[in-house]
Amino acid sequence: MNRAERQQAWRTRIENYRASGQTMVVWSKANNHTIHELKYWLKQIEGPPKSKRSKSASTFIPVTVTPPPARSNLPTGSLRIHVGAASIELSESFDSTQLREIVKVLKDLC
Repeated sequence: MNRAERQQAWRTRIENYRASGQTMVVWSKANNHTIHELKYWLKQIEGPPKSKRSKSASTFIPVTVTPPPARSNLPTGSLRIHVGAASIELSESFDSTQLREIVKVLKDLC
């Protein structure tokens, strides 16, 4: 069996493994393969896990940290964030999900 045929055979095996819902160990034993063979062919066919793939779409946004003015009008325990021309003031109990959505919108606008 040449490499292309082996690769096609393993594509089919991997589809069967995924559809089985079994762990790698259980599937490998049940199908007379080693777990190392399964892992090798998963990597060969599917590439590295998503967490290890490069994230070319990532960008860094510069952040400048400045000390607060001597007489700040912010209540104790609060924080002010500037995104472009916008300013967001947060209390200690702010909703992080809502802040994330606000920053996404401001990033597109500013």
